[in-house]
Amino acid sequence: MICPRCDSKNANLLIPSPVGNEWEMYICNECNFTWRSTEPENIRNPKMYDSKFKLTKEKISKMMVNPPIATSRKQALNKRGRFFQNNLWKEGG
Repeated sequence: MICPRCDSKNANLLIPSPVGNEWEMYICNECNFTWRSTEPENIRNPKMYDSKFKLTKEKISKMMVNPPIATSRKQALNKRGRFFQNNLWKEGG
């Protein structure tokens, strides 16, 4: 699959829709662009993607590093085994 934004051939299925096979979500492993199969064709089709938003390998190499995704509140246990839920500290985990 070709990425609409950077024309890389390193794009693939990220996840199918959780219910009813309504859409699929794709990701480019070069520029981290994500899109759904239900996007308009000018977003999905690399030949129709707006050239002012296109990225080259040179532009990608100068981009900032993506920060890591934070862990969920339930996964973010502190040393005492507490976690933050609904704005209240609770024991457990």
